[in-house]
Amino acid sequence: MCKDLIGTKFPGSIEKVPCEPYSYTIPNTDKVVELSYKWDYVDNPEEVMREQLLDSEVVH
Repeated sequence: MCKDLIGTKFPGSIEKVPCEPYSYTIPNTDKVVELSYKWDYVDNPEEVMREQLLDSEVVH
């Protein structure tokens, strides 16, 4: 099912949002950093409407 969704567009966007601080180890290193954000999917109806309007306009 996941492979069938490749190339599919979903309404909304991925946005950086604040969260409780957490430790993160950078891959292939021993370095640990503290982050206080995460990336979330945000369903944004206004942005979806704007994109649909732009897609429907024909530029001559």
